[in-house]
Formats: sequence, C-alpha cells, structure tokens
Amino acid sequence: MLVISDTSPIIFFAKIEKLTLLKDLYSKIFIPNAVWEELIYPLSKSDAEIPSDIKYEIKAKEEGWLIVEDPKSEEYHEIALNLTKNLGREEAYAIALCMEIKADMLLINDKKARTIAKSKGIKTK
Repeated sequence: MLVISDTSPIIFFAKIEKLTLLKDLYSKIFIPNAVWEELIYPLSKSDAEIPSDIKYEIKAKEEGWLIVEDPKSEEYHEIALNLTKNLGREEAYAIALCMEIKADMLLINDKKARTIAKSKGIKTK
C-alpha cells in the first residue's frame, strides 16, 4: 500500500511515542520534502526549544520506512505550486505526490486539504 503523509499525523504520533504504529500499519510512509523540512525545523532553534519527539521522526527516516520524496515530473510540481494558492506547501506537495505515484491513501488532518484531495480522487484518512 502506497501511503503519503502530511506533517501533522507524523508529529502527533511521534508526540505520543507511537510513530512506529504507522510503520506497523503501512510498512512505508512517503512524505514530500516540504513535510520533512517542517518536521526538522525545530533543530534550527536552541536546544531548549527542540521537542523531544523529533528523535522518532529522524529515526524513522534513518530506518528507511519514512521516505522523503518530491514529485519527479514537472507536471506534478506545477500542480503542487498551483495548490499552494489555497494550501500550505506541505499539503500541496503531499497531494501532488499522491497524484503522481497514485498513492492508495493520504494521511492528512487539514479539512480544506482533505476536501481538495478527495476532489482529485485521493482517499484520505
């Protein structure tokens, strides 16, 4: 099963120390670079501000089941750019990546992004 995730599901599962549940359910989770950048952004802050759960996200990537991948074709980069008119970069690129690789599901919590994804035939959770 091909599954793409937006930022929030990853963060929420990491915060409750259950990120590996996603691995157990789906084996691999793909995320666009915009999502990865948002996940690791706290590393640019002082040590006191770095959330302790970030280690789970980094470990998942190192283990190879959290895979960072952007759309490869120019067509889907354009789709993502057009979607950023109404959505954040993370949601826009997650939707475009779903469309390009014909993912089975998009894990996303933003209502507007879910509506747009569904209008493009993407199953969301």
